[in-house]
Amino acid sequence: MNNVELRKKVHSAMYSLIKTNGVASPVGVLMAIGALSKEKYEDWRRGKVPYLERVCQINLGKLSTVNHEIRAFARKSNLKASWSDYRSWNKDNHKRIRLRFSKSGDEQIERLYATHYVSQQKVADALERHAFQKRKNELAQTIAPCGLFFGLLGKAANCNGCSGDNGCTHADACYQRQCCAERDIKGCWKCAVFPCDKGMFSQKHDSIKHIAFVRCVKEDGVKGLAGHVLRNQDNGLLYSSSGDNHIGAYDGHDNVDVVLKLLRGNVHR
Repeated sequence: MNNVELRKKVHSAMYSLIKTNGVASPVGVLMAIGALSKEKYEDWRRGKVPYLERVCQINLGKLSTVNHEIRAFARKSNLKASWSDYRSWNKDNHKRIRLRFSKSGDEQIERLYATHYVSQQKVADALERHAFQKRKNELAQTIAPCGLFFGLLGKAANCNGCSGDNGCTHADACYQRQCCAERDIKGCWKCAVFPCDKGMFSQKHDSIKHIAFVRCVKEDGVKGLAGHVLRNQDNGLLYSSSGDNHIGAYDGHDNVDVVLKLLRGNVHR
């Protein structure tokens, strides 16, 4: 294989890896172009081979060309470089040794082999997922015993939620809050008799939303419900469109399953 053919193979492998996984590595490219077998790679990962170059099926000159073309493709494609710590496969973390790539062990060469290249879109997506996860976790902490999120009601005057000493001014009159406190449970989703016909679940209240939210927690977890609500918020389906009475997209429905479908994004809006 001449260098022109090798360059085409390397660039094609980089393109495929980035398109499929969002990330490409020298080791992945070597395997993709047939210069490194899966079996030899696994032997190296288990520490049975002193250095990776020893089991590659191309010479050092070609390996140098591969690394050069990987970097060239990464620059052209505006990929982000990220160093990875390659350790031997071992269940005992204390016995996991750092693996070597080159015969020389030169620090610069080792770093080139250990560098992964990530698409900027993948980086942006990862940051977005991290930010959403943080928002979801924070919102999950604000859930009320009845299944509502006081974390999304804070724009209403005098509404600080139903937890803590500075919470809802009507907290002492809330049946669900008192009942859950007496049973020493966080919310109605932990109660064996849910849904009861008292408090927020009684006939005089619009209980459909409350029941749907608690059912969602029972089935998807608190963070699952928080994730549904936040995704819908970001897409314009508001939890509370009126700061005074908390009326939003989940209110006014006559069927619990309809609200559940709204939460989970299974209804065309």
